Amino acid sequence: MIASSAEPRSKDGKASAAASAASAASAAAETEEQSCVDCEKSLVGSRYIVHLSNSYCVPCYESKYANTCESCQTLISTDCKDLAYKDKHWHDSCFVCSECKAHLLDKMFAYRSDKLYCADCFENIQALVCATCGQPFTAGMKKYEHRGKRWHEDCFMCQDCRAPIGNNAFLYYRNNPVCLMCYDNKYALHCTKCQKVISKGGLQFRGTPWHMECFVCSNCEKQLAGDRFTTHDKKQYCVDCCNKLFSDKCHRCEERITGVGKVKYVAFEGRTWHCKCFTCKDCHKSLTSEGFIAKDQDIYCAACGKK
Repeated sequence: MIASSAEPRSKDGKASAAASAASAASAAAETEEQSCVDCEKSLVGSRYIVHLSNSYCVPCYESKYANTCESCQTLISTDCKDLAYKDKHWHDSCFVCSECKAHLLDKMFAYRSDKLYCADCFENIQALVCATCGQPFTAGMKKYEHRGKRWHEDCFMCQDCRAPIGNNAFLYYRNNPVCLMCYDNKYALHCTKCQKVISKGGLQFRGTPWHMECFVCSNCEKQLAGDRFTTHDKKQYCVDCCNKLFSDKCHRCEERITGVGKVKYVAFEGRTWHCKCFTCKDCHKSLTSEGFIAKDQDIYCAACGKK
């Protein structure tokens, strides 16, 4: 990411002037003689630096505390600005774009692969680096491109098994290329019935995936996609098979009480009737909203039941 401009600030990820952290002073002759805490050389009449309550001559301080410039690899003396970014340090004059050499103080910049870039050069470099390793492409180097990304030949590999993809077919998972074998084994949906990969189409029923052709009646194997069906003991059935296998018989007409959803029927002592069949055996009066008398496995209205 492009970082903010370096400025002489504290070492918290922004540029800082290390020299300002130590008090530099020019000392004249004093009544009581001072000496460098390291080399014990007298500091009277010389420049010296106080650091953590200790006094140092300039050479001793720089050899002990001065930072090394990332660019020129020389010590950053107390006479120079020490610009810092993410624990890296540069001379003021070395804090430049590695491409166009523009000075970066007070400008937007980026730091990548141990190099500084101005905003414009970073955008140009970013467009020409490998999506896996982040390294640039050299002239004549073979590269693969897909969906705006570029890879070195050796970097264009499956994110799971690390096998080279080359010119083979692949798919994306979480924005990274995956070979077909790894995708099928780890990420693809598998049909609940045949356990094979659902490569296209398919449907979901109660959170489980199915091929369209595998989602069939558990009895007659009629395809159920787009048709009415019901379930029994966690299996799906077409309406005809459900009625044939599981519906009750009417005690009067002995036909199946069929239908899907809210079907109206009458049940009494383990027997069932169609509503239209729930009538007095003698006078055939409907008993769905009447009192009735059960006798000899049949039902009668109150009047007929007393005969």
